[in-house]
Amino acid sequence: MKHFSALVSLLALLTTGVSAAFAAPSDDVALSRENALVRAIERASPAVVNINSTRIRRQRVVDFWDWFEPRSRGRERTRERRYQSLGSGAIFNAGEGYVLTNQHVVQDADEIEVRLQDGREFQAEVVGADRFSDLAVLRIDGEDLPQVELGRSDDLRIGEWAIAIGNPFGQLVRDRKPTVTVGVISATDRAVTVGERTYSNLIQTDASVNPGNSGGPLVNAAGQVIGVNTFIFTESGGSHGVNFAIGIGTAQKIMAQLIVNGQVIEPWTGMQYADRDDEEPGVVVTYVQPDGPADKAGLRADDIIADIDGQKVYSARDTRGVIRLVPHGNALQVSYVRGSRTRDAKLVAGTAPELYSFYGAYVRDAAESGGAAVERVQRRTVFDHVLEPDDVIYRIANVRIDNAADLRAIANQIDPGKNIRLYFYRHGQAHYYDFSI
Repeated sequence: MKHFSALVSLLALLTTGVSAAFAAPSDDVALSRENALVRAIERASPAVVNINSTRIRRQRVVDFWDWFEPRSRGRERTRERRYQSLGSGAIFNAGEGYVLTNQHVVQDADEIEVRLQDGREFQAEVVGADRFSDLAVLRIDGEDLPQVELGRSDDLRIGEWAIAIGNPFGQLVRDRKPTVTVGVISATDRAVTVGERTYSNLIQTDASVNPGNSGGPLVNAAGQVIGVNTFIFTESGGSHGVNFAIGIGTAQKIMAQLIVNGQVIEPWTGMQYADRDDEEPGVVVTYVQPDGPADKAGLRADDIIADIDGQKVYSARDTRGVIRLVPHGNALQVSYVRGSRTRDAKLVAGTAPELYSFYGAYVRDAAESGGAAVERVQRRTVFDHVLEPDDVIYRIANVRIDNAADLRAIANQIDPGKNIRLYFYRHGQAHYYDFSI
């Protein structure tokens, strides 16, 4: 009996200890769980979506066994293959159902399915996509959609919190909740060229990002979207903590054009430029069109452009990436070097004159003299190494050319294989060239 009483006392003591160990947390601990990051994630994540893109490729095939069946011999069949890829996105306008993502997530897609965290699924259409900036806007048709709040990317501070939200698993996991990783802003204003794309004003973060996160939002501690997670620097295929997002400031300029025009209509500067031969930063101006925006701003061929609107430019692609974000009619502050002197110019970007293609020669209406002025000539075409920019075509055979539209009209009347004489002015001197198509 004595031993039994001791055992009861011991059990009571152990039970008390277990109860104490699993007691409800104090108010301080409970409050510490409800921190700024948790609130930011809860605020943004409902509008983060999974994007499932499907490319359908149909291939004609002939079944081997059909050759042994007379009725089927030589009959072709079609085999359909479906290639799927995963990405993420964010609903930024609930009323219109607009979703922001990367262009490479939906590139060449025949079907696009958008899945929300609440379980709803929608077929999406592409409103507009831009390969150069790697951004796309989709649209879904639904009611009571959640939406993210857009923040700013021009005032970020190195070391502040950065939250990457996306859905890299697709249907591999049963629930639709997005995956969240947390890091800090590692750097801003990064410019990186990857393949055919040049990214500028990139945000670098060490928040872990995986391939299926592409197109998902990068969020600040207030739950506002500050970037679009786009690509990672990796040698093994996994995350090394060097991840890049397109700043939301850049994205908003592209989004506006995609929604209105379905594409980015680049402003016209009236100049051509190229990378420098010495591989130094900046670009060299190779051509300035008379009376164009660059000419009116005082720029000349061989000038070295070093800075546009306060952003240093390092290559021709980088320069294009900066210029194409400027609204038509807005002024660009251009810093350039001529000789040993640095100068500044105010270049008002405009809308390019309408161009017509005449067998690879892109022409516009000549400003004063009449005729069709050459804007540029496509390589390996009829007039490659024959016509040059600003040549003015004034006659073909016995037909006078008064404007660029005349060339388009006469192109349909040229017989293949027949020799035709083209007359043009170059620097006021008359020339001709015999050609056939």
